[in-house]
Amino acid sequence: MRTIAAALACLLFALAHPAPADTIVMKNGERIEGRVIAVVGDQSCISLSTGKTKIVPSADIDKILKVAEVEITKAPPLPPLENSIARTLGVFAHNGEKSGVIVTASRDKFYVNLGAADGVLPGDQLEVLGAAAGERTPRDRRVAGLLKITSVQDKLSVCRLISGSAEGKNKTGEYNTVMPSSAGRKVCLGEMSAEPGADVDPSTLSNAVSTALGGAVGLQLADPADADFQLAARAAPADGGVTFLLQMVDLRSKRFLIENRGFHRTSFTAEDLAFPTVVYASLGTRLDIGPVRKALEKRFEKAYVAGPGAFATKVSSEGEAAWVFPDGRLAVASRNQLAERRNLLKLCQVWADVAGAVGGVTASIPSEGLDVLLWRTAEFHTLRADQFQYLYVEQLPTSFTDWVLEWPDSKQSWGLFLREAGPYYGEPAFTLDAAKQPHRYPGTSATDLAALAFGRHLLNGSNLSKGWITIEAFFPEPNGHISLCDKSGNAVATRTVFSRPTAEFFVPQCEVYTTHK
Repeated sequence: MRTIAAALACLLFALAHPAPADTIVMKNGERIEGRVIAVVGDQSCISLSTGKTKIVPSADIDKILKVAEVEITKAPPLPPLENSIARTLGVFAHNGEKSGVIVTASRDKFYVNLGAADGVLPGDQLEVLGAAAGERTPRDRRVAGLLKITSVQDKLSVCRLISGSAEGKNKTGEYNTVMPSSAGRKVCLGEMSAEPGADVDPSTLSNAVSTALGGAVGLQLADPADADFQLAARAAPADGGVTFLLQMVDLRSKRFLIENRGFHRTSFTAEDLAFPTVVYASLGTRLDIGPVRKALEKRFEKAYVAGPGAFATKVSSEGEAAWVFPDGRLAVASRNQLAERRNLLKLCQVWADVAGAVGGVTASIPSEGLDVLLWRTAEFHTLRADQFQYLYVEQLPTSFTDWVLEWPDSKQSWGLFLREAGPYYGEPAFTLDAAKQPHRYPGTSATDLAALAFGRHLLNGSNLSKGWITIEAFFPEPNGHISLCDKSGNAVATRTVFSRPTAEFFVPQCEVYTTHK
């Protein structure tokens, strides 16, 4: 009787109090997505996220994580700017183990068979290495003298002696070995500048370059009076951080000798937060984030300010999170990969749910519907680039014949056809390789392409209403490309989208997942 009473209570409360799911952790380790809606005696009634109910002994429940309390992965601290610059400085240093020989000497000039192709520059210093008994490498020999390069050709340098002694050949008749000086190039700081919008100022940039130079192999920070080279840096804004251009200048000729570009990340990525999948699309309108955050909080119980946008920690029973940006972009990140069809459909449904909540605070969302907005503008991020691909054909003709679908050789691939619902003058029909395919409305599968053999397949359609169609595929490795052409060989896909890595999806900083200021 107690169980029956609990079941009746479950039903009544579920009908009266629909709510987002919590995560109920059982003592045996099981995690249940749902919400305890009634306790009758020693039994707890749980309304599951699937719409069903479940009764469990209350004593078996270890803890309940509220929808806003589900753990969000803390992002690791971002590396400092000097670390990013240090990586980019490598091209400016010598290859310390590259050796050459003095080819010949004439008066005070010494000719060495190292040139621009070997990475040496005017002003570089070369150590003249004398013979030593039992040496293992040129670096084991004693330094007999020091040369300074005055001019450089592709495979030859002209040098002058600045200390010690040097000869074309040693006493045994062998050419003397030379190597770039272990002291490295003497470099001073040049102009430091930052373009508007860059998340770094010239003073910060200068300090970071100085720190990086202090620990760089093959480079030596020097005063301008003692330096042969000058290092200039310019920072510019970029998605997720700043790019910087480092240029080495010959102080005598004032010419740029080497330059190298680098990137410094100032934002976290979906990969930092352990999300393997992200889908984002545009709502087509600018948003006032204040009301948007409140709408997300009302619908999903907890939302935070995240940079210029808003972040909701849990927007579904499976732990998806969402970001909304002022320019109308809406992103949903999932803990699940796109290796199964149901994961894609679930992710798209979650996106539509969040978009619906946001749509309640603006009247500017186009009337054609959220599903069309999603597929018209969607972009995807997966663990590796090009794991996911989809083709989108807009303004589908009322009929077409023998469109050619080129399918990759990937046994685990799968695909879907989606059609826009609308007025029909007959039952819409698809055939694939002459086999009739059942028609479905948006969000459901019209055909499964997983069993398709590698190569060309013919697609036909009739009784259509100029709607839209998509074909999606997930590949175990980033090696599959699909294409759709008419029988004349012209591409008919309005959009062809390949997924990019989740390491390239940048998210604004937020107190929920930031581990440091």
